[in-house]
Amino acid sequence: MDSSRIQEGSGEVRGLGISSGASTVFQRLTLRIAGRVQGVGFRWFVHRQAQPLGVTGYVRNCADGSVEVVAEGDGAALDRLEGLCRQGPGTARVTKVERDVESAPQRSFDSFDIG
Repeated sequence: MDSSRIQEGSGEVRGLGISSGASTVFQRLTLRIAGRVQGVGFRWFVHRQAQPLGVTGYVRNCADGSVEVVAEGDGAALDRLEGLCRQGPGTARVTKVERDVESAPQRSFDSFDIG
């Protein structure tokens, strides 16, 4: 593994007070979610799920009717958020998810926002 992808630190998962005892590798996850995902509370659902996971970034509606999620955090938290996004709230119907993951040597966001 390329050592430039590891962010040195206390190993504490930000906002959760959980110590992993090792350096944390931050990643940036970008999801484009299609289906019945606008006008059904999808962005608010993602926002509520991201906060306790210690994930930062944003969720926003796109002109084509999809929803975009850009999230940064540790891999386990991002995997959990992705799984929740694939399900969505009960009022949504997710038909397609496009996914991209890249290393994030440092966080670009201080919070998780709705755009």
